[in-house]
Amino acid sequence: MRNLEYNSVNSLAGESQFVAELKKISMVLCKNNASVLLKGEKGTGKRQFALLVHLQGKNNPEDFFEHNCRVYSEHETERFFDLVSQLPSFDFLGKTIFISNVDNLSAVLQEKLLVLLRTTHEEQKNLRFIFSTEVNIEDKIEQGVFSNDLYCLMSSVPVNMIPLRQRKDDILPIANYYFAKLSTMSGVGFKGFSEEALEVMKNYFWPGNIAELKNAVERAFIVGEPP
Repeated sequence: MRNLEYNSVNSLAGESQFVAELKKISMVLCKNNASVLLKGEKGTGKRQFALLVHLQGKNNPEDFFEHNCRVYSEHETERFFDLVSQLPSFDFLGKTIFISNVDNLSAVLQEKLLVLLRTTHEEQKNLRFIFSTEVNIEDKIEQGVFSNDLYCLMSSVPVNMIPLRQRKDDILPIANYYFAKLSTMSGVGFKGFSEEALEVMKNYFWPGNIAELKNAVERAFIVGEPP
């Protein structure tokens, strides 16, 4: 099991009511180990929210582990679950397991995860599981390709991550967040976005959500010319 590299947690920049609610929810979730299922389109900030919950609990950043079920093979995912299950009880303290694209699990691995979650809950191990999906798992349950028992166990707290186009009040704050971050990292002396750029960002559809906006800001730093 390994934890992936990341920078400091995205503070969920934004001025919408949705972001305010997310921050409130994170303060509640960080105080318990309820299983959380984050639902939403790709790039809506599911990983950032999971990491925020972990860090709000004053846990060690290196104790945030993640596994993408779409990226890793079935063998690698099975090995990951085995490693988690074999951890001594005292090693669970303050750790968060973030499993993304959980809907990609085969029937065999769904059963393995179900056993892992049941064992963790029954033995009251201090380990937090956060899951994410980009699809409607309820549809997969109706189709008979996803376990309803597993869904119920991993979604004690379901959280819907709203697309960026439905919370336009967050577009410019998020863009400014990444602008400030990149300015510090690069040392490039950009003064800010032009009025034209701000207008384009506000009115664009952002099908790739926050991830696309972040990439757009990064691209501006690469191709732009400082004054």
